[in-house]
Amino acid sequence: MTKKAIVQGEIHIAQKDSRNLFDRKTEETEVLFVEGRSQTIQLDHSSVGYVLFLIGYLTLELLYQTFNLLDELLPSRNLWDIQDEAERQGLDVHSEIDAELHEMWAWIEGTGEKMLYIVAVIFVSYAIGLVIIDLPTFLIPNKLMPAIVIAGTPFVYSACAVFLIGDDSKRDEIMSRSIVEYSRQEGYSEVLVLCGDKHAAGISDRLEDRGWKVDMERSSHPLARFTRFVTE
Repeated sequence: MTKKAIVQGEIHIAQKDSRNLFDRKTEETEVLFVEGRSQTIQLDHSSVGYVLFLIGYLTLELLYQTFNLLDELLPSRNLWDIQDEAERQGLDVHSEIDAELHEMWAWIEGTGEKMLYIVAVIFVSYAIGLVIIDLPTFLIPNKLMPAIVIAGTPFVYSACAVFLIGDDSKRDEIMSRSIVEYSRQEGYSEVLVLCGDKHAAGISDRLEDRGWKVDMERSSHPLARFTRFVTE
């Protein structure tokens, strides 16, 4: 039997795309795969660069958790979680299909790491310059800007690290392979896949190469459309 995947690209902090995925599901759907990795961080590396990379990743996770907290605290926001909804509808959920952080860092080490150190030095130097001399603060109060820059340096470092990986083919392959392996082990025949918009096409292509029938849609979020317009 030919396996089928319904793939939806998303902007991670928005609900529109995940809701669209559930509007597209069929009665035969058995499982939801969500881009994500295990909650355990492996300290396979001891370099300062890797530590900064982890701190930047945790900063991003804190941002996501802040949005989730706003959902819970503000009655005006519509609380909805796709994994909770999937489980409520009797679907299995697998949210650890992406590359682990230590795997991603292994792709960056070497020349890329040196470039990242330069980025960090530039940001720290700017923060010091704000204290010593009157550098522009871009409409942010002068007393707050140095703290903001220092706190944001690991996040920028981590974001640049992911960018330095280059194309997304390595992560696309890991995620598609995870989907295939889980589906074979559990006997799934029709699956939902929710992933970052830039991974949707790559995952779909790899599933099709393995003989799957794929129905893929990119994110309809304005930010995703703008990003595609600029980069594709």
